[in-house]
Amino acid sequence: MLCPNCGSQNDFIAKFCQCCGKDLRATSGTLASRRSYAGFGRRFAAYLPDDALVYMGTGLSIFVLDIVPAPTAVG
Repeated sequence: MLCPNCGSQNDFIAKFCQCCGKDLRATSGTLASRRSYAGFGRRFAAYLPDDALVYMGTGLSIFVLDIVPAPTAVG
């Protein structure tokens, strides 16, 4: 659990912060309620570069595989 006062990491069952002494019992419920998720715009903006990298990597591997000649059977 992070202390809302100083930001130090504490045990989940701690009642007081080990660094600053702040009472963690009063803030334990509010930490979970302050958790927020990125909206659609942020998630979509993060998706675009990831998707582009995957397509570039896939396209590059197909390009390299097309250049390398296939082994021919001798006989």
